[in-house]
Formats: sequence, C-alpha cells, structure tokens
Amino acid sequence: MSAGEQIRNADALMRAGRAEEAKRAYMAAWPASKELEPRQRVWLLISIAYASIRARDFDEAFKACAAAQKHYAQSTQIIAGNPLFHLLAGIAATELNEAAIAEDNLGRALVCGGPPIFVGEEVKYLEAIRVKMKPPIEMGGSWDGYRGVSLAQLNSVSEFVGDGHLVEVLTQRLGAPPPYHKLLSITEYEGTCTDLVQRPGAWGRGRIHFVKRRTDAVEVLRFYADLDGLEAPTDALPLDYEILDSSLDDAGARDLILHAYFVRFMGNYYRDTIRSFDMGVVGSSERRTIAYPSTRSGGAT
Repeated sequence: MSAGEQIRNADALMRAGRAEEAKRAYMAAWPASKELEPRQRVWLLISIAYASIRARDFDEAFKACAAAQKHYAQSTQIIAGNPLFHLLAGIAATELNEAAIAEDNLGRALVCGGPPIFVGEEVKYLEAIRVKMKPPIEMGGSWDGYRGVSLAQLNSVSEFVGDGHLVEVLTQRLGAPPPYHKLLSITEYEGTCTDLVQRPGAWGRGRIHFVKRRTDAVEVLRFYADLDGLEAPTDALPLDYEILDSSLDDAGARDLILHAYFVRFMGNYYRDTIRSFDMGVVGSSERRTIAYPSTRSGGAT
C-alpha cells in the first residue's frame, strides 16, 4: 500500500474519532513516505503529532514535532512560524512538563495564528500564554480579533495527500480553508495624497490618499480621509478605501493604509491626534474600527 493510501485511511480514522488507530496508521505510512515531497513529509509528521495529541500520547507528539524541526526546518521553510506546528509542539511540551519549550511554542502559536488556532483544544493552553503576552498595541489591549501574522505558513497543507483531515481542522478553526493571506512587506510601499475632493462616504470633503509600490510606482489602493483641521484627539477617523490591485484583499488593504501610510509615510505624525480608524470599503455598509497601529517593520496578515 502506498503512503498516500495509508494516509487517506488514517484521515478516515481521524474523521471517525478513532485517534489511536489513526496515529498508528499515520506512523505506518512513514516508511513509505520517501515517495512524497519533503513538505508533504512535514505534514505527515504534523498529522502524527495531531493524532497523537488527540490520543493523549504526548510523548509521540513531541517526537514527531522534534523530527520535523530537526530534519525539515531548513529545507522546507514551513516550520518556523507555522502556527499549527507550534501549537502541537507547545501542547505536547506542556503535558511533558517542558515549561520553557511549551511557553516558547504556545507564544509562537498565538502570535502566528491568533486565538483561532487554539479552537478545539483545552482552554488552558490559550489562557496560559495570553496572560503572559501583551497583544499588539493596535489590538487595544486584547487578543480578541487578532488574526495572526503567518497563516500563510499553513498553505502548503494543500499539497499534502488530497484535501486531508488537517485541511478540515484548519477550516473549522480559522473559518476558511487555505490558502491564507500572505505577509505583506510594508517597506515595499509608500504613500501620496491629492487635493480636497468629495468623499464617497457620508462625511463630506476630504483628500484622496494613494498607497503605491516603490518599485514601479503602481498604485495598489486609494483611501479617502479628511486629515485637515482634525480636533485632538479624534476618537475614530472615518476612512473609506478602494482596492486597485486585484491581488490585494481587505486585510492587506487595511495593513497598507495603517502601516505604510500612517506609520511609515506620515511617521506617526497623527498618533497623538487619532485614536482609531473607522474603516470601510467604498460601496459596502460593513465597517471596522481599528486602533492607531504600532510602529513595525513588516505587515500582518
């Protein structure tokens, strides 16, 4: 039986809630997994770790995570920053009383995947780490609503054997299947603005602000905001935006507006004036309030 067939059988056992049998089936697939690509073997090790934790075999889960880290971290580049890997390593380390390893990995899981990556696990793991780590300043003092900075490290799970069980696990936890939003490099963008114009929202006149790529000066989004004559402090600045680059999603657009424009381009000039942003896509009734962002060198997902 090929490794792929064995893995599919193990996935079926996981769906049936037979974690101990699934763990053994995943492990049985390992000798034949040489036919798989290195990144697929990483996901097999993560599958072994996940099934082992469900079967409460924390020692085996820890060994699987250690093997992935030792043999595949450099060659695949999908382990460091992978929130599911860090979560499983952190859970296993917690149960094996490896406190330092547990705290390091649970912290990485939270930063990389946000609270949703902990869905389905005992609440003690998330609570243990969220009380020790402060959320980003733009979250207003709470981890609630935080999305994580490297969900894209999970995207290669789709290269595993078919739409396996782990894809279903991630879909349930994160609310959508992979692929996930990729990390933006804020240093690649800059901002400009125009004269006063009539805004598309209900707030009268304002300026059109553009965020464009530094390499080719192509504008990727525009937003409308009245930054003239702001009263200090402003509880929430109404801001409407339009996405010009079809490869950019709403999360990326908000990152570029807040971090490329208000932090990098404006140099935090408005930090003492604006407390938060009332943001919405032009033509949509859905809006989101986001606290003034912290200074940082990279983007978030």
